[in-house]
Formats: sequence, C-alpha cells, structure tokens
Amino acid sequence: MVQGIILISWIVYILISISKGIIDGYIWHYWLESWFRRIIKEPKSVIKMQLEGKYIHFISNILVTGPLVLILGGLALKIPVLAILFLGISLSTINPLFHLGYIFITRNNLNPKTYIDRFKSTSLISDGNTDRFKNITNKLFNTYKKRVIFAIISVLFLILTILTTI
Repeated sequence: MVQGIILISWIVYILISISKGIIDGYIWHYWLESWFRRIIKEPKSVIKMQLEGKYIHFISNILVTGPLVLILGGLALKIPVLAILFLGISLSTINPLFHLGYIFITRNNLNPKTYIDRFKSTSLISDGNTDRFKNITNKLFNTYKKRVIFAIISVLFLILTILTTI
C-alpha cells in the first residue's frame, strides 16, 4: 500500500510540474510581451518589470509546495524518514524535465521563435526566473542532457524510496 502511495505521489507531482510549466509558459509569454511594448516606449520601465516579475515568480511557485505536502502526508502515514528523504529528492529532481520542457513547448506554441529546440533548448532566453536565481538555474538545467540526468536521478531515488518501505 505504501509503495502505491509513493508511486501515485510521484505521478501526481509530474502532473503538477507539467501544469506549472504550461501555466508559466502562458504567464511569461504574455507578461514579457506586454512589458516589451512598454520598454520600447520607456526604457526605465525595466525596473518595474523586474519587480513585478519577482512577484509573479513567487505566486507561480505555490505549486512547487507539492513535494512538501506529499512529504508531510508521508510522515502522517508513518512512512520511514529515510524513504521520505529519498522521495523528496526524487520529486525535486524530476521537476526540471517536465516543468521546463512544458514551458518551452507552451511558449514555443505561442511564438515559434522563442525556443526553437523545444525540450532540447539550451537558449538562455528568460524562463521567468528572477536575476537572483537565473545563474544557478542555467548552471543546473541549461541543457537537455542535464535535465535527463536529473530525471534518471529521480527514478533512482524513487526506487530507493520504494526499497526502504519494503
């Protein structure tokens, strides 16, 4: 039973990551488009854009609390702490493949010139991250190969999670 809950939580989080990617794709496409028009008219509006971008990024990250909710639920179900740790690592490492991939797909469907390579994009075009997080995000997930490596790590930690509950 516990293994089933773990697998379901992993699948649910993948669906949350996909949903967040699609939502973020729409938000960032239309938000950036509206700001680019303002910046062309008034270059100093970039400062207001950055401030507003931080708030939008914060609000859109509410979905990222999914692993925390699942982990707390696991503790309530008395799943071993080591399994919870492995599940947390698994959930956080599967996110880049689906979240960023669906941002690429969504934004590219809205404007085909945004991310020409879709999931395989290595473009440094803004993915909605604030300047503070941009460098670390680009270092961790800036290539398709790195995102696939994170997905493999996620599957391995999912297996460890299941093995520690047997």
